[in-house]
Amino acid sequence: FKYVNPELQYQNAEKLIAYINEHVDTYKLRVRFATVSQYIEAVHAAQPTFPVVTTDFFPYAFAPAGGRHDQAGWASANSYWSGFYTSRPQLKGYSRAFEGRAHAAELLLAASNALAPANPGVDASLDTVREVSGLLKHHDAETGTARPYVVEDYATRLDGGL
Repeated sequence: FKYVNPELQYQNAEKLIAYINEHVDTYKLRVRFATVSQYIEAVHAAQPTFPVVTTDFFPYAFAPAGGRHDQAGWASANSYWSGFYTSRPQLKGYSRAFEGRAHAAELLLAASNALAPANPGVDASLDTVREVSGLLKHHDAETGTARPYVVEDYATRLDGGL
């Protein structure tokens, strides 16, 4: 884990800041430590202007393995993501149904453990369900932006988790 030794991280940051500040002509900036409020005050004082984006970033397209965007014929129907809320509706529906069943199984397990001695085998049998449930929280699964072969893998794991 990167931030286990904060003193070392701080020392390294100081070295980087010193280096950049020694080369202002090259980097065209000065760097210093600041609090969040100091940063916000500096941004307000600078009065920056930001471009306004009025178009959508979707649909987004990617080239399949080995394909190139600059070559004719690279795109297929599976090359496009039309948006976070509309891409891969089958996977999202299947995922929602899976999560409902997984939650019901967890509730039944909790109720049975309250009424009788816990059975480790039953709890362990839900491990696959829990793993698949965690996998479905990945940003590409939730948004529908996974590539086709990844969507197929998600579906296979969902089948195995049920």
